[in-house]
Amino acid sequence: MFCTGGGGSICSAQVRALVALGANAMILGRNVEKTERVAKDIATVRAGAKVIGEGGIDVRDVATLEAAAAKCVRELGAIDFVIAGAAGNFLAPIAQLSANAFKTVIDIDLLGSYNTLKATLPYLRASAAAHRTDGKTRPRNGTGGRIIFVSATMHYSGVPLQTHAAAAKAGVDALSWQVCVEEGPRGITSNVISPGPIAGTEGMDRLSQSARSEEQASTRIPSGRWGRVKEIADATVYLFSDTGNYVNGEVLVGECSCAIQSLKTCKANETQWTAAAGIPNSSLVAAFSILTSSSAATKSRESKAVSRSEDRNSRANVSVLCRVRNLVPRLFLPIDCTETENLAGGYATHLLLELYSHARTNSLHVHATELEPRRSNSVKESRVASLLLVEVRHPT
Repeated sequence: MFCTGGGGSICSAQVRALVALGANAMILGRNVEKTERVAKDIATVRAGAKVIGEGGIDVRDVATLEAAAAKCVRELGAIDFVIAGAAGNFLAPIAQLSANAFKTVIDIDLLGSYNTLKATLPYLRASAAAHRTDGKTRPRNGTGGRIIFVSATMHYSGVPLQTHAAAAKAGVDALSWQVCVEEGPRGITSNVISPGPIAGTEGMDRLSQSARSEEQASTRIPSGRWGRVKEIADATVYLFSDTGNYVNGEVLVGECSCAIQSLKTCKANETQWTAAAGIPNSSLVAAFSILTSSSAATKSRESKAVSRSEDRNSRANVSVLCRVRNLVPRLFLPIDCTETENLAGGYATHLLLELYSHARTNSLHVHATELEPRRSNSVKESRVASLLLVEVRHPT
C-alpha cells in the first residue's frame, strides 16, 4: 500500500492496521526523521513486515510522488491500496486569511490528493484488473485497486476559522466521486473517510482551544465522545477488505457535531434570547452557556480571560443591541479581544469557537466581524486591541 501523510496520527493507524493483517507499505511525509521513525514502528506489528518511510515528500509536486510510487512498486511489487491523507491546517478568520495562505491549504489537501491519485492510478488499474470480483465468490487473490481519501466534516455546515480547510475538503469529496464514476468500470473503488473529531491526534491538539471533556462532547456528538484512531483504522479495513467490494463513491463519516440539531433546546432558548434584550454583556455570555459548558480541567485560564473581557466591557459601558424582526431576537455581542495574544491563539478564539458551537447546536445563525486591530498605547507596547462584533439570530 501507498500512503501520503503516513506519519500522522490517523494515517499511521490506518497503515498499522493493514500491515498487521498482512500488507507491506510505503508511507510518505515531509519530515524525513519522523517518517522513517514511524515506518520502523509500524513494521513491528507483524514479523517480516516491510514498511518503507519516504521522507522529504511534498505532495504538491506530482513528479516527486510519481518517483515514490515507482520505488514502491520496485520494492514491494505492486500498489493495491492507496490512502491520500496529507493535509495542512491552521486557525484563521477570513479577514486574516491571505490568498496565499488559502492557496497553500488547497494545494496540500486538494491538489496533493489529486497528485497522489495521478501518481498511483496506473498501478491501481493493474491491481483492480488482477482482483476483480463478481460479488458472488470470495476473491481468490484478495482485494486491490482501492483508494481512500481522508477528508473532514467541517464543510457540511461550516466551521469558524476553517474556510480554507473546508473548501479544500469539499473538493476532496468531489474528487473521490469523480474517480468512482470514471474508474469504477475498471474495477477501482474510491471512497472517503471523514473522521470527525478524533482524540489524541495532531489536528485536534493543534486546532482545539482546550482539551474538551467527554461530558462537553456529549452535547454535540451523537455518541457523546470523541473518536479514536483505532475506529478510523477499522473503517479503513472495512473499505479495503472483501466487505468493501461493493462500496464505491461513499463518504464514510465519523461522528459529526453538526448531526445534532436540538429543536427542543432551540425552542427553550427563544425565551432566553427574548429575555436577554438589553441585559449586560456578562449575563448574555452566561445565556450562551459558554462558561458553564467549559470543563473543570480547562476552565481556569479561559474563564478568567473571559471574565476580564466582561469586566472591560462593563467598565466601557458596552451595551448589547437587540433588534426584533418578526419577534425573532437578533443580538449583537461585542467581544473585547485586547490581549497580548493574537486572535488566532487567545481566549477570544476560544470564546468564539464555543459561541459558534453552541449556536449551531441550537439552530442559530452566527456571523462575526473583526474590526481592524489597532496598536495600544497602554502599559504594554505589544498589546493589540481589537473588537469582535458577533451577530446572533434565529433563522427567519
